[in-house]
Amino acid sequence: QGAIGERSRVRFRVVNEGSVNMHLLGISTEVAEHAVLIADVGDGKLVQLESINIPADSTLDLTTSHLRYEIYPLNRTLRADDEFAINLDFVTWKTQAQVHVH
Repeated sequence: QGAIGERSRVRFRVVNEGSVNMHLLGISTEVAEHAVLIADVGDGKLVQLESINIPADSTLDLTTSHLRYEIYPLNRTLRADDEFAINLDFVTWKTQAQVHVH
């Protein structure tokens, strides 16, 4: 959730059922100008990561881990039950997913 101009967190899972690693370079969305991958490294310290590797036969879980994407500034208000699309940019391909606002 969030109002125009604010930041919002985007949490999702990527399941790699393949036999090779996948590398997520980032996400983008029409509801915000920027998206950054943030890691909580402990003691309240946050660092921005450029990308993340997803090993073969594993799941990148951004819903419960110390990692999250933040999008900012929002160019529209996001309310509970809204949905919007995110674009996931991997090294050699891209895909789109729908995000549900809680």
